Amino acid sequence: MEQLNTLAFEPGKKYYVPNYFRARVMSPHEVAAGLNPRYSNLTELQNRWMFCGDVSASTFDLLRTASGEDVDFDLSIFESSAGGNYCIMTHQVQSRQHRFLLPLWEPSVAVGIRSLAHTPHGFTLGRDNQQSAIVMPGMTPFGNLAPLAPLCTDVDSTTAKKLLIEVPFAIVVTGQIETVPSLLRGLRVTEVNMSIAMPDLVWDAVLAGI
Repeated sequence: MEQLNTLAFEPGKKYYVPNYFRARVMSPHEVAAGLNPRYSNLTELQNRWMFCGDVSASTFDLLRTASGEDVDFDLSIFESSAGGNYCIMTHQVQSRQHRFLLPLWEPSVAVGIRSLAHTPHGFTLGRDNQQSAIVMPGMTPFGNLAPLAPLCTDVDSTTAKKLLIEVPFAIVVTGQIETVPSLLRGLRVTEVNMSIAMPDLVWDAVLAGI
């Protein structure tokens, strides 16, 4: 896990624009309720929290044919200038990254993160908002995700308002190629896909402004 310094938004700077998607943090009950019956016997989806997002079609095709050893994973955390903790879970295949951006001050995210201490987890990535999806295993055991639980803190209403105003800037800065250096030595990242876990109201407002 890499501890990131506070990331600052610079007005007027030309920023890289990644592929943005909506992320969901789903409880075991939500996963079971939404699962197609023909997949109900998949152990990768049973009794576990799932982090669900999407990637571009070309990145999805690379992930689908890659072996487990070909996909690297890393965890980064940082504190925003408004005092909110964020987590970035990164998968990389060849020169392409997918990042889950998880605001640890968002209650629905915090519940899932805290549950990882005693419940397995995994990841699903869809093919550019289509029905196809791949399932990837989570960290076993809890391991590298353990430091996240204490960072899931409740915020007061004043801080919450500041964090909500800051969200669009946090998304832009964490989506930059250099924010999470390549997980593969000697290989430069050429594409970033980012799935963002946010409440509906915030998500709609953010997309309107991006």
